[in-house]
Amino acid sequence: MPSASLRNRLLAVAAAATAPFVVYLAVSAGREKTLARTALHDDVLTRARAVASLMDERLRTVDDLLDSAMVQAARPGIGDRRIEIVDPRPNPLATTLTIAVLDSAGRRRRTFLGDADRVTAVPAERRAALVAPALAGRAASAGSALPTIVDEGLSRAAADSIAMIIVRPLLPRAVPCACLADTIGAVVALLSDKGIQSLLGSDTLPENAVAVLLGRSGEPLGRIARPARWIDRGAGDSSVLATGGQRDGVISVRGGDDASRLVGFATLERRPWRVYVGLPSEAAMAGSNDRLRDLALLALVALAIAGFGVTIVLRAFTAPVQTLIADARRLGAGALSHRSTVAESDGDLGQLGAALNAMASELEARRKVTQEDLQRALQVFEDSPVAMWIADASADGAASCRITRANAAAARLLGVSVGSLMGQRDGELVDAVGAPLVAPVAAGEDPPPTRSGPATLLTADGTRRGCTLTVTHFTDQSTPMRLVTAQEATSGAGAGGGSGARVTHGAPDLVGFAGQVADQFSDVLVGMSGFTQFAIENEHDPDMRAMALKRMSELSGRGLTVARQLQCYGGRGMSHRGAVSLNDAITGTLRSMHGTLGKDVVLDLRLTTAGSSIWSDPAIVQDAVTALLVNAREAMPRGGTLTVATTLAEVPDDRSGRYPAPAGRYVVLTIADTGVGMGSEAQRRMFDPFYTTQQRRGAGLGLAAVAGIAREHAWVISVESEPKVGTAISIYMPLAATEAGTRPPTGAQSRRVTTPERIA
Repeated sequence: MPSASLRNRLLAVAAAATAPFVVYLAVSAGREKTLARTALHDDVLTRARAVASLMDERLRTVDDLLDSAMVQAARPGIGDRRIEIVDPRPNPLATTLTIAVLDSAGRRRRTFLGDADRVTAVPAERRAALVAPALAGRAASAGSALPTIVDEGLSRAAADSIAMIIVRPLLPRAVPCACLADTIGAVVALLSDKGIQSLLGSDTLPENAVAVLLGRSGEPLGRIARPARWIDRGAGDSSVLATGGQRDGVISVRGGDDASRLVGFATLERRPWRVYVGLPSEAAMAGSNDRLRDLALLALVALAIAGFGVTIVLRAFTAPVQTLIADARRLGAGALSHRSTVAESDGDLGQLGAALNAMASELEARRKVTQEDLQRALQVFEDSPVAMWIADASADGAASCRITRANAAAARLLGVSVGSLMGQRDGELVDAVGAPLVAPVAAGEDPPPTRSGPATLLTADGTRRGCTLTVTHFTDQSTPMRLVTAQEATSGAGAGGGSGARVTHGAPDLVGFAGQVADQFSDVLVGMSGFTQFAIENEHDPDMRAMALKRMSELSGRGLTVARQLQCYGGRGMSHRGAVSLNDAITGTLRSMHGTLGKDVVLDLRLTTAGSSIWSDPAIVQDAVTALLVNAREAMPRGGTLTVATTLAEVPDDRSGRYPAPAGRYVVLTIADTGVGMGSEAQRRMFDPFYTTQQRRGAGLGLAAVAGIAREHAWVISVESEPKVGTAISIYMPLAATEAGTRPPTGAQSRRVTTPERIA
């Protein structure tokens, strides 16, 4: 039986050779199935979160539209003006949302947005029943906890019935306005079934998938696009009910159509509702199951193609792998614009190449965002009117004490170009008195804290300038660095006098001013540097990266605010002047500060009925008004009355000193508070930069900026204050030429409002 023995041996060899392939394919198929289920799990959870986020965004838009309707209702004589949705993206609310005003009996008084027929489609008794509880609770809510009514009981016979009704009562008016706000009723927003489905993105889901929005009771809101898919069993399914204690997650559900689905769910932020997005799991697993069935056939052909196949695979596999290794090395060297050509191939290597390219694109985008944030921070440094430079603070090495960056103010102070300062040792720029301030930090030593002192700068033309230097060290850098600010001393006060000289016209103490400016910009630059490094180290964590980028944006905005206030204090940055309505600037500022004055602060607004145009930059005027309002609010820690008034005044030509302003026609802005008040010393220093009576860090440039703006515009500031009584600041602003011929009014209209009320 030689032939039989040989056949058996060959079969044994074939079986032994096939067994590893079968085991490998079985393990591979199981892994693919696990990966497919994991990917489906992540997909449904991502979809649910994205839909929940979009629903929150759209509901926020609905709240904003209701706010607009409330404002429109409070305006007399608005005619048939309607609210428009301004959104660069396709917004389903534009065609599926209706906003209208109903009176207490449920009758429609006005439609601001959408189709009025949606309102009349709701039965009248139902409309009245919706308005009644809102009116009953409006006194207690005071505009903060307005009721939201979700209707789940209307008939679903219509093709596009009402799925959601949001009711907000009209706030009562202290003085009749001859407008819709005088109506005892409510503003309602009605969202149709199609609107709910559009927000859920049901039209973009794959076949046999479903998206549902469940309300407080666990029942669906709006008409379900595919009601037979899973909701017939899902609403009462124990797995759905078990999600009540979780914010988001994934569950497995077998629906009424007997199809298994992985369902991702997420809770909305603005409403206690949940979004459920279900995708069929059997279809996603079909490929893995087919792979298992093909194992037998693959085992039979494995021996036949082993030799030839291994050679072909090695040739086809080795070259792309080497290419990917080279591409990864180039990306590691910093060439983030490089892209791998392997991504054009098919199979796993092509996917790996595509993933490598996607990672490079993401890193390149992050680097661009980081560079933009750093550029904004550096722009604050460059535009500062205070002379600054950054130098290496290490004791050893060729770069020790050499300047790495300087701004234009430093170059002007030293009489050289900015470029000539780069690489120069800053210790060579100062005399022996100031040399200890810029001494290097020895290795292993802790850098000294912020220090200030007098010094003499040696300029390019040989002159000696007495200055006050403030040095702040960066403690979180691998290489010790320091920020140096130089404030030139006024005439008559040498650098070495150490007397703390003041500039004229109420300028701040030079040492304190330079130190505060250094602290402000040091905090910004150190924070930007730290969060940049944090974002790089957490590049694979989107939440940590988003948090770091948000903080970097806040820090850059803070730096720009400080720079803008410094420019205002120095009388710079006011090039866009024109006729500005002071009344409009005040109401716009109050609207932007809504909710920040405090619930215990009562606003008394008295605006002149005559013209109030002045010649200025609108943004500068709003900055000045904001600074005065913030100062008044902080003077009333326990609440009080904040009075904002504008009046027209004509100052005669009288040299007796009875009038604070010279002869002319003015519009006078007065901001008064009933706060703690000020003594004579505080009144004398109130417009000094960084001066505050509350001893808190970060305060002090607001009123100084107001003083700078006033000097630039030739405005006159008058201050009256008494401790424990309050403070009144009046600014005399010359009328613009367009209103020079107006007559002074006999009085001003006045209204008294509390801070929760919106400024219309």
